[in-house]
Amino acid sequence: MDHLPEIVERIHQALEARTRARDEALAQARALTRHAAHAIRAIHRLEREAAHEQLEAACQIAV
Repeated sequence: MDHLPEIVERIHQALEARTRARDEALAQARALTRHAAHAIRAIHRLEREAAHEQLEAACQIAV
């Protein structure tokens, strides 16, 4: 029982790391979705260069 505070602290740190990773992944997923949506809209407007730029931006996030 003497080690309980240490164990709790390690668990807390692990959970914080998971939360940070999840938050970062969600932000990246939202950005990818946003770029993909903009690319699709650009394609429908026949704006090939704008679509290409959006896809390039999405690729940078995905890598």
